[in-house]
Amino acid sequence: MNNETEIELKFKLSILPDGMTNATKIKQIYLNFQDEETKSIIEQYFAPEEIDWTPIKEARVRRKTNESGEEFTLTLKSDGTLARKELQINIEGEQFETLRSKVTLGEIDKIRSKIHINDDLTIEVDEYLDKLEGLLSAEIEFDPELYPDKSEVIALALELLGSDIEDVTEVKEYKNKFLATVESLEKLMEIIREREEKDRMQDLSADPTKYSVS
Repeated sequence: MNNETEIELKFKLSILPDGMTNATKIKQIYLNFQDEETKSIIEQYFAPEEIDWTPIKEARVRRKTNESGEEFTLTLKSDGTLARKELQINIEGEQFETLRSKVTLGEIDKIRSKIHINDDLTIEVDEYLDKLEGLLSAEIEFDPELYPDKSEVIALALELLGSDIEDVTEVKEYKNKFLATVESLEKLMEIIREREEKDRMQDLSADPTKYSVS
């Protein structure tokens, strides 16, 4: 079982970058672990390890398909944006299908490719499919001991992905768990616009000079 803290930046892309390799098709299904039957099955799969459910805000199963075959994982994550606690185990295809048949919150399909930066950093580029077709993103997981200043990682991303990328690490609507729940890319953009307008009005109410033109 992997038990670690994930430190990761996420960017929205306008085009697919050059230099991508190792394309893998991924299906991610987000589980409703408030459902007692689903929660019980998850605990059985993690046994004999006991799960502290207190920090857990996300449960998902994933199927990865590439030329080497299929791989299945079950992952639990805490809340957060840049840093999140993560528990992950490998499971069998039959276990994946069992959880898939239970109460779920939604799912996403995407093709993930990689861009090697150095021995410590790899960019993972996601091209979303089906209901989210047209959405492109990139994630970079890094060790804060090697890169205590995340701006260095961002600079590398800008160099390899282009200057028009958007840092969406702190934007909840671009979290995969949220993406799994929306019905289309158009609906996602509508939700983001409405939230941004609400935020702008709140800022304006707090500081009427914030958006003034001099």
